[in-house]
Amino acid sequence: MWHLRSVSTLLLASGLIACNMDGGQDDEVGFGDLDGILYYAHAGDLYAFDADSQHINLIGSRQGRQGPFFSPDGDYFTSNNWPGGRELLALFELPFASPVAEYHFGAPVFRNDIGIRPSPGADYFSAVAAGGTHGNFRVVNQQEQIVLEIDQQGFRVRGHGWSPDGTLVLAGQLYLEEDNPMVLVYIEDVTDPEVTLIRELNTTFSNLPTNIAVSNDGSQMAYSLAGSIWMGSLGQGADDHGEVVFSNQSLARPVFSPDDTHLALVLLNSTASMRGDIHVVSLPDNPPVRIEDGGPTRLPGPNNGGIWSSGEDSSLGWFDH
Repeated sequence: MWHLRSVSTLLLASGLIACNMDGGQDDEVGFGDLDGILYYAHAGDLYAFDADSQHINLIGSRQGRQGPFFSPDGDYFTSNNWPGGRELLALFELPFASPVAEYHFGAPVFRNDIGIRPSPGADYFSAVAAGGTHGNFRVVNQQEQIVLEIDQQGFRVRGHGWSPDGTLVLAGQLYLEEDNPMVLVYIEDVTDPEVTLIRELNTTFSNLPTNIAVSNDGSQMAYSLAGSIWMGSLGQGADDHGEVVFSNQSLARPVFSPDDTHLALVLLNSTASMRGDIHVVSLPDNPPVRIEDGGPTRLPGPNNGGIWSSGEDSSLGWFDH
């Protein structure tokens, strides 16, 4: 068994990580009791669902771009060109999708289902950069400087997410141990990286979560694993190993409500197209709860058709403004 502190020690000592200092569920959800704005991508456009009034507003068109990916504070989202020029990153400000700036990530993005994700305040941008067999995980700042890079030969990153306090959570495979375990880890400060183990995951690399949501109070994580939504504590030496809270074969892209009492998630119609209905579910007292296709948790849409999100290269965002 490898030790918590050994992750950072091994990665730093081997030169594989580098840091640049400069640089019980109810039958009905009760949608009228929800607050905040839920953002989602649909058929190439960005929409905002007002959970209080249940109005839907068209925010803007993606125009062939990849994304959106939202900062945890709900102030910004990123989008990058696809399929060409994927290293060119555009930053937008919410709630009106106002363009702020463009940045060069320094390398094309290796995985379009991870995308280039902004930290709180959009101080940093993170993604798996193309290169080699799989690509290195990289964090850059607004000055386009690499502040953190993790070599795929030491820790191969599959997915990640930012917490509201700027903690970075990573899912991947650690190659510096004999059994090459699949793990969840976190880094509190990307400019002074110390990698801390959260837990090992009994799965394969291809089934590791790509989207990791962190609750607004910073205590919990939610992620998709083998088509179900898991939750667990975020922190060193967490006493739980995570548990299934919502089950199905095709659940993806969870995000916490502003008050952390609900999750929004996508029930995929097709894992190939990554298109599916958006459901809003209250966190159960006695999990797991099965999410049914077309059930009462499906977000209401025009003509009672439900609201659906399309494309694997996007995330959901749910904020109080």
